[in-house]
Amino acid sequence: SCENDQAIALMKAIVEEYCGDMILLQH
Repeated sequence: SCENDQAIALMKAIVEEYCGDMILLQH
């Protein structure tokens, strides 16, 4: 659902602030 996508986008934004480069390595 749209709400789910927003929650995931928000979580991603928060995680990126804490470990920016780690995200790139996981994809």
